[in-house]
Amino acid sequence: MNVKYDFSEKVALVVGGGSGMGRETSLLLASSHARVMVADFNKEAAEEVIRIINNNGGKASYVYCDIRNKESVFNCVQATVDTFGRIDYGANVVGIAGKTAGVIFHEADDKDFENVMDTNVTGHRWLMQAEISQMKKQGGEGYSIVEVASVQGLIGQIGAHQYSTSKHAILGMVKSVGAEYASQGIRVNGIAPGTTATGFVKNAFKENGWEFTNKTDRLPRGTMLEPEELAQAIVWLFSDGSSGVCASTVTVDGGMMAVK
Repeated sequence: MNVKYDFSEKVALVVGGGSGMGRETSLLLASSHARVMVADFNKEAAEEVIRIINNNGGKASYVYCDIRNKESVFNCVQATVDTFGRIDYGANVVGIAGKTAGVIFHEADDKDFENVMDTNVTGHRWLMQAEISQMKKQGGEGYSIVEVASVQGLIGQIGAHQYSTSKHAILGMVKSVGAEYASQGIRVNGIAPGTTATGFVKNAFKENGWEFTNKTDRLPRGTMLEPEELAQAIVWLFSDGSSGVCASTVTVDGGMMAVK
């Protein structure tokens, strides 16, 4: 892809930046001259991303983040400021699906539901609170936060009520929080990806005993999205080219929702 951005002097925090679309977002931001804090539970994966960035002349650092722990979430934002002096962009990518194979709603496990909600909803709420608090402290404008949801935040999915519920909640927060801070120099938006060939999806194939293929009839184009395509959407929402987009959800689904 040949879309070019210049984020010189900007600092981005990518939570879930060690793999999948978070990894690709970190790499794209760094190649666009942003300084990047890669936050992840998986230190080894994050440090590999940082090695690639730094070896290519970029600037990146790592901070551990357990999104289920409020102190850890606020610490990762503070570590970004301690390392790079500020935060301009937040890419909140991290998330889990919970159990999706053979889940029957009236028999579903409470602990699994709570774990998904703690990660995908409460953790993301804390992230936005921490990011916005720091942006308000810095003053000025031009800030942007992107919440990664899913097309399952727009429709339902049989057997995955916990995941769909959490993604609907994220997009509800995007609308409410985005509207609240729209006049204060902070844009909050979401993206709703369709089926994407991430490690997350590949692991789901493995857990269900299926051989992975990116061919799918769920998307009119015939193949799953690639993480790089989602990274492009996230980074566009950080750019001045999306200045009119606020409290909105950008669907990046390969035409999936057009035929639902």
